[in-house]
Amino acid sequence: DTQGHWAEGFIQGLVSRGFISGFEDGTFRPEAPLTRAQYAAILARAFDLPLKQAATNFSDVPSSFWGFNAIRKANQMGFISGFPDGSFRPNQNLTRV
Repeated sequence: DTQGHWAEGFIQGLVSRGFISGFEDGTFRPEAPLTRAQYAAILARAFDLPLKQAATNFSDVPSSFWGFNAIRKANQMGFISGFPDGSFRPNQNLTRV
């Protein structure tokens, strides 16, 4: 579903470098919103930086959540944080800002 999309070349470049991948059903969904967990997964794959801080134990991200390790790593590298109530809200969509 990326063929002919305005970002096709960019998407393919990131896929070939292993920074991003599609969904299990073989789609990429380039027009779908990006969740906070998906963003953390991209950051965790794209960067392998020293860990700057202890991991935050987010109240709404159990260790069984698919993005747990990515959220933890992106948080420890200092890229992302949670909310004042201790949550991360992994399924909340990012804004394009």
